[in-house]
Amino acid sequence: MYKVSTRDAALALDAADALAPLRDEFALPDGVVYLDGNSLGALPRRTAARVQQTVEDEWGRGLIRSWNEAGWIGLAHEIGDAIADLVGAHPGEVSVGDSTSVNLFKALNEAKAMAMERMQNPRIVPLAWYRDAWEEQEKVLGSDPWQYGLTEANRKNLTTLIGYSHEQGLIKKKPELEQLFLNVSQGEKRGVEFRI
Repeated sequence: MYKVSTRDAALALDAADALAPLRDEFALPDGVVYLDGNSLGALPRRTAARVQQTVEDEWGRGLIRSWNEAGWIGLAHEIGDAIADLVGAHPGEVSVGDSTSVNLFKALNEAKAMAMERMQNPRIVPLAWYRDAWEEQEKVLGSDPWQYGLTEANRKNLTTLIGYSHEQGLIKKKPELEQLFLNVSQGEKRGVEFRI
């Protein structure tokens, strides 16, 4: 680690930095020192032309054929293999995809669909009283008791769940529904902090 005590020392280190010429590879406004690279790094100059090619040629002209002709279909694995080398993994062990939260949402929705299908199959759940219980649940909670988020369609279901939870002593207070969900568009919690 270098100890830099003067501006001249800092400039000398910058001049000797082997990575310094790479700054010209990025479209940055004059005088800007941009240190955020984890969420939205600076735009590489080559990227704008590549994105234009992808949008106009591959998507615009190639349409669905570009999944194969432009190689889109294998990009998650191709990029994953490049990352694998950086993190010490073997080819085929890393894949690139949506964010963790998006993939988790997809996985939970798929699990929900599988659970709903299994629960309605009399070969898997062969209890004589089960069909009646299922129909009663549908009357109370509707056809999809596990809807995602706070919507008009599931407001009644969530209110019923909170009511039952409070009556059975599982929670001390009955929260307002808006206090339990994030305002996704603003990234802020609705209402005040609430602990049940």
